[in-house]
Amino acid sequence: MKYFSLFIKISFLIFLFVNAKNGASHNNLIYINKIASKFNPHQVYSLDDFQFCFIDYESPKEDQSLSEIFEGSHPYQTLFQIPFNSEIISTEICKTSINKEIYSHLEKAIKDNAYFEFDFNGLPLTIPIGNSFIDNDQSTKLNIYRHFVFKFYYNKDQVISAQIFSDSESKMSLQTLKSQGRTEFYISVFWIPTEYTYENRLELYKSKINLITEEKIRWISVGSSILLNLFFIGLIWLLTRKIWKSKYQFSQNKDLEDIEDSSGWKAIYGDVFRIPENIQILSSFFGIGAYFLIIIIFLLIFVQLTPFMTHFQGYMTKIVLNIVLTTLLFSLPLFLIFLTLNFFAFLYSSEITLPFSLLFKLFLLWIFVTLPLSLLFGLIGKNSKATLDVPCRVNPRPKQIPDLPWYLKTKMSILISGAVPFSIIHVELFYAFSSFWTIYIYGYQSTLFLSFLLLIISVITSVVLMTYLRISAMDYNWWWKSFFNGGSIGIYIFFYSFFYYFFQSTMNGFLQFLYFFGYSIIFSSIFFLLFGSIGFFASFIFLKKVYQEIKFD
Repeated sequence: MKYFSLFIKISFLIFLFVNAKNGASHNNLIYINKIASKFNPHQVYSLDDFQFCFIDYESPKEDQSLSEIFEGSHPYQTLFQIPFNSEIISTEICKTSINKEIYSHLEKAIKDNAYFEFDFNGLPLTIPIGNSFIDNDQSTKLNIYRHFVFKFYYNKDQVISAQIFSDSESKMSLQTLKSQGRTEFYISVFWIPTEYTYENRLELYKSKINLITEEKIRWISVGSSILLNLFFIGLIWLLTRKIWKSKYQFSQNKDLEDIEDSSGWKAIYGDVFRIPENIQILSSFFGIGAYFLIIIIFLLIFVQLTPFMTHFQGYMTKIVLNIVLTTLLFSLPLFLIFLTLNFFAFLYSSEITLPFSLLFKLFLLWIFVTLPLSLLFGLIGKNSKATLDVPCRVNPRPKQIPDLPWYLKTKMSILISGAVPFSIIHVELFYAFSSFWTIYIYGYQSTLFLSFLLLIISVITSVVLMTYLRISAMDYNWWWKSFFNGGSIGIYIFFYSFFYYFFQSTMNGFLQFLYFFGYSIIFSSIFFLLFGSIGFFASFIFLKKVYQEIKFD
């Protein structure tokens, strides 16, 4: 489920700015979720190792969510009691004793740029544990922050936003902490009235973290993507006009010999709908991609898509094989990846290690829910009367395919087909990766939604254009190639993950490396299957329209 973390975070952000109300009479609790590395988000430390006095270790959060478990969060209540609209100035909360073991954990955490993640009624608040600097003798010095400063923005009886800061004047060097063996922690709370309402609190959030420049960049990217899509749509329209004129001429011609002697897409009318090899795998990929499309659309706009029908029907053994493939082709590799990542997380004693009981529950969920539903709907599909409805009969002998130009070679066509869609989402992709792998919160669902729609349009236009060029070159093996051309965006995303990891992030360490590329494989595979299905389906509809009005019989 973690591979949906990007979309879960988006849904969480919507919840965060829509559902976190606080009454004026409430004594508000603050939870601490975790301590994690800023640059290696899967490097999560055990809260028990630090024994901070402001954490109530006897009061863990009830009803821990599945996403919290996957992210390594084990929330506890803190001693920070926040009365509504009551200011607190530099008040001592508690004293913490430090032994040698706790000191070593603190030293490692500060060197790793670790941070506290607090939670105030759904509002995530992050603050570094401490800082490091180079002094005059070129040695590294470490400090721990001891004073938490909270700022709450409110309108009437509603908390609109919250922030947390550290008072640098109250920091203490770790060397001093080691010699004294104890330290105090302080809290200050300020309540600031605001004219922002509960409904537009997202605007306040944006203004506080200075997202104005980011917003301009993303809207410029969306605008350029729209222009690029309009260009390709216009190109498809011109090609369609050309095809329709040619179709009209041939629809008046009843002589099949004239058609067979012609060149281009008209000459392969008897082969263009020839069933390809490994059709069970292709249809299974198509079904998986359709599933992911529905899931993502639900997450983005929360509406129901009309499911599309399968186009292929065979004997019972093939149907059973198809159902099994659809169930296992993605689930089995996903399960193996999670087992591998969890094994190494266990070796590293990481907090993100999933308990065996949870893995067993997920396995039971797959066995008793996913598998039976796949079998049920597979049998419904088998018993339906849907058939492959194509306008041309298939010749008994396939024609020989001539030599193809360089841009229609399989690898080159995949490279070309994915270039334009990737150029449309590469800016949004950076912010998506940053949201997934850092403490950055995704703040613009509108641009994400538009980018996703533009990506669908660009994949459809680029794949249809490539399919037209392919049939014009008398290559009727478009089935798998259209799927790979559409799915090439997933390949681009996977290679972009290398660029992001090595050049745009500060992540390091073997465990973080495994998690990053393990999830990148999952994320890229989802996009490969999803947009491969879109590309294949668009090509199929396009070719049906091209051939359906010509009288071949």
